[in-house]
Amino acid sequence: MYTFNFMRAVILAAGMGTRLSPISDFIPKQMIPICGKPLIHYVIKDLVDSGITKICLVLGKNGNLIKNFLKNGTDYNVEIQYVYQQSQIGTANALLIAKNFATQGPFFLYLSDTLIINEFKNIVKLLSSSKNSINILTSRVSSDDAKSKGNVKLSDDQVIEISEKPSTNNSALAWAGVSFFTDNLIFDYMNNLNRSHTDEFEITDVMEKALRKNIIIKNFFCDGFIDYGIIEGILDVTKFILQKKKFDNSFNYSDSPVSHYVGKNCDIGSNVIIEKYSSIGNNVIIGKNTKISNSVILDDVTIPQNTTILNSIVSKFGTLSINS
Repeated sequence: MYTFNFMRAVILAAGMGTRLSPISDFIPKQMIPICGKPLIHYVIKDLVDSGITKICLVLGKNGNLIKNFLKNGTDYNVEIQYVYQQSQIGTANALLIAKNFATQGPFFLYLSDTLIINEFKNIVKLLSSSKNSINILTSRVSSDDAKSKGNVKLSDDQVIEISEKPSTNNSALAWAGVSFFTDNLIFDYMNNLNRSHTDEFEITDVMEKALRKNIIIKNFFCDGFIDYGIIEGILDVTKFILQKKKFDNSFNYSDSPVSHYVGKNCDIGSNVIIEKYSSIGNNVIIGKNTKISNSVILDDVTIPQNTTILNSIVSKFGTLSINS
């Protein structure tokens, strides 16, 4: 296992978040608050609790909202610096923008719309035990999910193929959005990179290019990961946070086990039912005879009386629903 004077991570947080529009038109998806904290809080907390001491965040549209929240990282006992991707043209380009930070030593790459369900400190220990230049974390996924993520094929513990959102399933194995690089080799394969079929420069294509040059990419498994860049993912991550009690409980009902969260300064009418795995933001008004189940209500929302909200994200910018 490598011994570092410090542990570093590059977090990619510049994506447009189009699958969560119109909410993501106004705030980055990483700033969507769940159980009293924006999602980026849980990412940073996992990394810091795992021994990461230096972080470079690649930001994009509305990225200053993330920067204003995290500041220089003092509140998390971590050193944070920021770079900006002016045009959102893919994960490979985003990592290239962070090259000055990344090339100072071994580093983790973390896609910020991912939450690993394992204890992340165990993942850090696992990946950093490798002596290979490029190492990735994968998980088994459903056949439907495999086509919407980085799809991976293996031979034993080595990657033999990796492709971004393929039109057909190559395997039921997906990149979990976490990699570990022991050196700067990955940057050697970014030159003359072609845009993918998604019209972006993808880090998975860089890895595939390295494979064609006979570079070994070692694979490590995790039990699963949540992609919170989609509606279902936001609801899944809410359930995960509530089940794991990964939040400040001071403004939550004292259910045991915790079933839902209610924020500060909320006005909740009579006969309101808030069912499990729901997160209510701050300054929310809920009219009487309303039922909320498996949903996220963001800050400063007013819900009329006699309303039923199911499998939805409700914001002052609009409502997203699995059933819509």
